[in-house]
Amino acid sequence: VQKDNINEGKEEDNMNVKDMAKVGAIATMINTSGVNADMIKAQDNFLLPKEKPKVEVVQKEKPKDYSKLSELPEDKKKFLLDSASVIYQNNQGKDVPSDILIAIALEETGYGTSRFYKEGNNYFNMVAEKGDDRIKAKGDNTQVAKFESPSESLDKFYTWVENKPHYKNVRETLEKYKQGEATKGDIIDAISDTGWAENPNWSKNVKSILKARVNGKHSEELKNLENSLFKK
Repeated sequence: VQKDNINEGKEEDNMNVKDMAKVGAIATMINTSGVNADMIKAQDNFLLPKEKPKVEVVQKEKPKDYSKLSELPEDKKKFLLDSASVIYQNNQGKDVPSDILIAIALEETGYGTSRFYKEGNNYFNMVAEKGDDRIKAKGDNTQVAKFESPSESLDKFYTWVENKPHYKNVRETLEKYKQGEATKGDIIDAISDTGWAENPNWSKNVKSILKARVNGKHSEELKNLENSLFKK
């Protein structure tokens, strides 16, 4: 019996020695090389349990419901669909996304109510240049370009984007967009930065129309329209 007690005591002492050795090894590593590195070494040597990887929770933005947004009056709704039809058909293979052009046309023409659109088919209120037909603005000497058809105003817009020196940032932003490095909002900001409009809220207004109307409340109607135009 005494031998058994002696052996049990020795085993207990051996276990204590082993535990103390582990603690001593951890303490030595921490004192020698720094806490973070030594914690990792201790984990790798199975002296400490591995830390569970941190899981980053990404909060997804809940899509807004624009179904309750007010309906457009009949004439403005007609302009939305008519201008979208023109832009879809004349913007194939071009760099500026069609939904941006629709949003700009809605902002610039007041949903088709402006004099420059009604008298000059000008979707974008672009000023007249040499050789252009023109409409004189009321109250100042501004001359706004007049076109035979709305599609001509779209052609004019692209001559500016593709050729004017101060549209260089627009061209660069369009390239970044194609590479997935810029957003539609960035494109709108780049156009605004050319001095496009006097209204300091122009960019904000266009983005709002793009989000709430073009890609919001009327997105299904516009998608169906686009599909019907190119249905084989």
